[in-house]
Amino acid sequence: MGHRDDSTQDGEQGNFKELMDYRMASGDIKLKEHLETASKNLTYLSKTTQNQLISATSKFIRDTILKNIINGSRYYSIMVDEATDISNKEQLSIVVRYLDSCKIIRESFLGFCHLSDGCTGVAIKNEILWI
Repeated sequence: MGHRDDSTQDGEQGNFKELMDYRMASGDIKLKEHLETASKNLTYLSKTTQNQLISATSKFIRDTILKNIINGSRYYSIMVDEATDISNKEQLSIVVRYLDSCKIIRESFLGFCHLSDGCTGVAIKNEILWI
């Protein structure tokens, strides 16, 4: 059974809200005070806010990886793989392999892209350039 944070199913909350409960049970007093005193629309626990946090974090991580490549690596390669998901949508995974500033080989996942224009070479190139 999947977890959803917009409703409770069989007495279970979604993963994010369960994590918040765990943090409070582990002694996070500031979080507990915030959730007890904030009005319902200022708790920042909605699925919309969660998605915004995930998106902002993803962008920060991707930008940091790309900055490390630009500033510290003369050599890199891009690896892509296409797969069709359960709903018959073509998804492209993008990974970059590079030498970091300490000359250690790194592989970093940059993300999944939906190939809305099909799985042609031009469509894949456009998704890579978008990142």
